[in-house]
Amino acid sequence: MPRHGLNRGFSFILLSLLAAVYCDGVLAEGKVLRWKFQQGDHFHVVLTQSSVHETRVNNRPLKMTVAMTTELDWKIASVDEQGRGVMTQSFTRMALKMDNDQGQSLDFDSASESKLRGLAQGVAERIKPLIGLQIQLTMTDRGEIVEVALSDKAQSAISDAAKDARFKDLFSKEGLTQMLRQSAIVLPEKAVAEGDSWTTKTSANSPVGVLDQTHEFTYGSTEERDGRSLEKMTVQTSLDIRKAKSSSEPKLKLSDQSQTGDFYFDSESGNFVESTIKQKLTSETPYRDLLIHATVDSSMSMTIKRVTAP
Repeated sequence: MPRHGLNRGFSFILLSLLAAVYCDGVLAEGKVLRWKFQQGDHFHVVLTQSSVHETRVNNRPLKMTVAMTTELDWKIASVDEQGRGVMTQSFTRMALKMDNDQGQSLDFDSASESKLRGLAQGVAERIKPLIGLQIQLTMTDRGEIVEVALSDKAQSAISDAAKDARFKDLFSKEGLTQMLRQSAIVLPEKAVAEGDSWTTKTSANSPVGVLDQTHEFTYGSTEERDGRSLEKMTVQTSLDIRKAKSSSEPKLKLSDQSQTGDFYFDSESGNFVESTIKQKLTSETPYRDLLIHATVDSSMSMTIKRVTAP
């Protein structure tokens, strides 16, 4: 065979091998994962949180369970030259259930038309003004929420909801931002291959105090879920309770902790699809001559469904 024929044959084989490697997504330089915002995109987001709070004071146990569902709509109003999406976020549904071993319970769902009484009626007065309320968010293509803008009407409604001590941390500008940051993740700055890791740091309010969190994310591999090829990432989080600002504040100590999570990202359409986070915290707080033991066992899941594309 003439030399140029061999060269063409070798080139064809080489290109075929490179194409196969590329299609398998295992190029040496890895994958660049980014949100692909487009003006007119519409997503429906469902956040589900559940937790069990157990407190023991002087060998007397107290237990409370909480379950909360929040449904949101995200509509991309514009995309800037850096690929950041400016979106309007609106609450479409909120449901809250609380029970404790003292016989107290609360069951509220903004989508229900049943007549409310007792604690549920008070919750409805705080939460119902938030349904349909629009908040403007700016998110980078790596998933960082860099700005939360509230209109005067939105600020007033959220401030009213936060007057209830049960919602003080959740229904605030910081609380809403924190809720979203916990469920999604900041994508890696560089391309990643299987086993690559990256780290981010955040802080969050919790029932046991302000937590400084260090998240170590690891890119797994492509996984088939419901007929879609998704990128799987996992997280291991280490926690530290921030020191009290004054001597009058309770001195909390974490005696045990764990937080792990799984995340699935659709790199083709450029958006997260689902996530699950599990957390367990055990703390000790001295109070006079007593020692208060508290355990919070919680889980949070998020699903993001694309309603329409431009």
